[in-house]
Parts: sequence; structure tokens; C-alpha cells
Amino acid sequence: MTANNQILVVEDEIIVADYIRKSLQNMGYSVPSIVSSGENAIKEIEKNNPDLVLMDIVLEGKMDGIEAAEIIRSRFNIPVVYLTANSEENILERAKITEPFGYIIKPFNERDLRTNIEIALYKHKMERELKDRELRLYEAEKLLLKRQRDESEENYRELFENANDGIYVHDTDGFFLTVNNALCKIFECATKDELIGTNISCWLTPESLGIAKDIINKYISGEPVKQPAVLELITKNKKHIFIEFRNRVIKDNDRISAIHGVARDITENRLLKQELKKSNKQQKLLCHLIQGTRGGKTRALILKHLSDKSYNAHQLATLLKMDYKTIRHHIKILIKNGIIGKVNERSSDSYFISNNIDFEF
Repeated sequence: MTANNQILVVEDEIIVADYIRKSLQNMGYSVPSIVSSGENAIKEIEKNNPDLVLMDIVLEGKMDGIEAAEIIRSRFNIPVVYLTANSEENILERAKITEPFGYIIKPFNERDLRTNIEIALYKHKMERELKDRELRLYEAEKLLLKRQRDESEENYRELFENANDGIYVHDTDGFFLTVNNALCKIFECATKDELIGTNISCWLTPESLGIAKDIINKYISGEPVKQPAVLELITKNKKHIFIEFRNRVIKDNDRISAIHGVARDITENRLLKQELKKSNKQQKLLCHLIQGTRGGKTRALILKHLSDKSYNAHQLATLLKMDYKTIRHHIKILIKNGIIGKVNERSSDSYFISNNIDFEF
């Protein structure tokens, strides 16, 4: 998702800003400009309207990154991803209010940038599409009410069947009354008959079924229901996917007779978020071992050498001109935390950086 995507970088550290610009350009993104203050960021957005903003929280000038992000969210509806080395609780709470599309913890590498940006752009695209879909659905429902008065049932069925989203109606016991072709595709069913008449309990995991029943009970009792709901679905072909649902009740006088809903598959988005979470966890552990504890500089030097090839403890001690026991001590810490691994070669252990660690110099 890089074609024609422009990214505005708001960073007051020149070296960091230049690294980000080069990394983004290597990924194929356009970086029209780099600014160092919140005030200039607003002015730049008014001129160029970028697709995404990378925003450092601590900036020079009167306006910090959080204040700037709030203005950008309310005025321009452009996704903001924070860059921060600050983990203070009050700062993070302020940042949450602005509804950012991601956080990148300093120090970071090109992979962190790529993953956060791709997820942010994808999420923003999905949100816009969802709003468009909701508007189209709203307009379609208004049109449907009008047409039901003066047009045949055939026109309604055409609108229902040609929708891109899965649409369904089920009763208060969870039995499907009607579905469209798009929902059949999500459930991997060849015909509607495979869905109509079945209960939601046939398709949802036990945990998601409990959530679904709770939602139905809230509708019946008149309690507020948080929308959308995300449930785990098992398709006809036994594939586990995650579906986002938005519902509304159908009433017969004052009694709820059925529930009408729209569904879409968000499995891909969830997988991207899980990958980002795993990447951030590894990076925080690595930063802690290098910067947050005593001996961090020594461990960083060990990793720097191991990034080129494998060495044993004696070789590392010679290269770093350090005591063998000291080197062994730091190697044990890195092995314990899964940062490096070892293999026995010629009656001695050689060490290497673990495959699950993304470490760059």
C-alpha cells in the first residue's frame, strides 16, 4: 500500500527525521516535507493533504504532538502514528484521547515503520469504507422503505442480493431467516439453504456464541449494545475467521421480532495487528537489555559482532578486549531472554542472533 501515498514527518531531531525520510523513500512512500513543530505540521497539511502523519509527541514550539494530532483528527481526518520515547502514564492517557492509528517506540527500525504504517493506512481505508458502507446502507434502507410502498418485492431482492457486505436477518433465538449471497460467501456456503434455518450456535466458537447471546438478551431487555461486535466464526470448511457485525432490531409494534445485521470479514486486519504487537514486544525487550540495564553497552557490542557471524566466548573476549568471565556473564543473559542462541562447534559453543529477533545496526 505505497503507490502515491504521501507521509508527513513531524520530528524535531534532524538525524532521526532524516533516517525516517530515507526509510520511507526506500519503502516507496513519498515524503513531501519534514517539519519540526505542531504549528508547521498544520500549515503543511493545509497545503499538501498527506495520506498519513508520523508525529513525534515531544516537539519544539508551544504545541506538542498530541495537541497537533487532535487538530489533525478533527479538521482533516488524516491518520496519525505517534513516534515516542516517553512512556509516562499521563502522556499516554493524553495520547489515547486523540485516537491515534499506532505508536512507534523509539528506538525503532525500518520494519517497525513499515508494519505500523501499513496497518494505519489499511485501518484508515477500512474505516472510510465502513462509513461509506453505512451511508450506503442507510440510503438503501430509506430507498427500500419508499420502494416497498410502490414497487414489487423483486426490486428489494435485487438490492439485497447485490450488496457487497453480508446481510442477514435472524430471530431472537438466533435462527437465520434470510441471508444474501455475500454472507454465504463469508460462511463458505454454496447456497442459502445451507445457512437459512440454522442457528448461530452452529457457526460461532463457544466464546463468541456467549457474546452473541448476551447481545441478543440486551436487545430484548432494552439495554444499550456496543457496536460493532467482533465474533470468531467457523466456516463450512472449518476455517476460523473474525467477522465484524453491526445490528439493528426489527420491531413488531413494541416487540422485537428479529435482528437485522451487516457483516464483514476482518481476519486480515487482526493478523496484521498481532504481527505488530509481537514486533513491538521483541523491540521493547531488546531495548531494555541494551539501554535499560547495567552492562547494556557490552551486550550491544556482543550483538553487533554476532550480527555479522557466529563467535565463541573466547573469540568475543578477544575482539572486545574484555575478561572472558564478563563476556560469559552477558552471553548467559542474552540466551536466557531468547536474544541469541548457541550451537556446539569443535568442542566449544558458538553464538548467533536468534531468528525471531529483528536487530539492526
